[in-house]
Amino acid sequence: DGRIAAAIDGNEATYYHSDWYTGSGSALPQYFIIDMGATVSDIEGFAYLPRPNNGNGTSTRMRVYFSDSEFNVSGGVSKENLSSYTLAAEATFSYGGTREYKLVPFEEKQSGRYVLVVSDASTSGTYFTCAEFYLFNDMRSYLTPKLLPLVEADYSASTDAAKVGYYNPTALNTFISSMTGIVESASSTNSELCDAYNNFASGLLSCLNMPEAGKVYRIVNCFPGYYTNQSVEKAMYANGTTPYWANDATDNLAYCWAVAPMGDGTYSIRNLNNCQYIQATNAMGASATGLNLVWLAAGQFNIKKGNESAFHTNGHDGGAGVSGNIVTWNGGANSASSWRFEEMTAGAADLVKAELSALVSDNASKHAAV
Repeated sequence: DGRIAAAIDGNEATYYHSDWYTGSGSALPQYFIIDMGATVSDIEGFAYLPRPNNGNGTSTRMRVYFSDSEFNVSGGVSKENLSSYTLAAEATFSYGGTREYKLVPFEEKQSGRYVLVVSDASTSGTYFTCAEFYLFNDMRSYLTPKLLPLVEADYSASTDAAKVGYYNPTALNTFISSMTGIVESASSTNSELCDAYNNFASGLLSCLNMPEAGKVYRIVNCFPGYYTNQSVEKAMYANGTTPYWANDATDNLAYCWAVAPMGDGTYSIRNLNNCQYIQATNAMGASATGLNLVWLAAGQFNIKKGNESAFHTNGHDGGAGVSGNIVTWNGGANSASSWRFEEMTAGAADLVKAELSALVSDNASKHAAV
């Protein structure tokens, strides 16, 4: 790992890393140069694969140059210093938590012997890392066999018109139809094909049913070990002003949560019993805090605050645990870090009415006593 050769070795597990040993590879921009041995023509675009886990140095803004002669980078690799060379593409990348190739088409076919790849920004704000860097002279032939399985896949097991965390059938059909048209059309441009590939995962996520403001949910843990060991499911509840987990209860307001989008991709989660918002795994308060709902599988999410690890049922003991607090620990689908949002309908309304009636009666009696 670390050598430039690792970026072009066809091995996705190895990666180039700008100099971390001396620290000279920290400040951006950073770059590497590829000598293809001879001039290559009709290059249509490139692909960039981040290092495993989208770790330190994953590029978020990149420039690619071509030249028939060796690059002179003695003055640095700013755009001004490289103005005499052919800038084939300048691209920005965003990541949705998954490691994926980023494909970029060139507006015009390129040629040259030398390729200069510059990273101007990264997820860590420092360094430049690259697992694989590819050039293409026929992007359609590369992309079509990758896109066809995606548009032809059977998503029915993950589709439901109402359940949270499932694909909405209407939205999904519209999306797949649009993607299929791009893949199958002979007139689709490289740019359209690249956009379809780069945005397919995020497009699928946009088809999910997500929690809605004005509805009430139970937040149920998806670890099957609980049911296997105890024949019960576990759910999150408010223990005073701290999130806890215990046996799921449909008749307890402490297990009822209002989940609402914050407008920035995050969600607030407020308990209906204490009217407090979850602010961390160990804290609740009066102000709303945006939490990330990271989709794992049909109906299952990680709940995360910022870049912290996922909310996790501490003390699950392989499914033998009875109850406990919430901690952070990253786990995938069907783990003690995965949760589903079960909408409560009439039962939740009855609970709220009962609690309000009790409050009114209690206040009335106190007032009469005064």
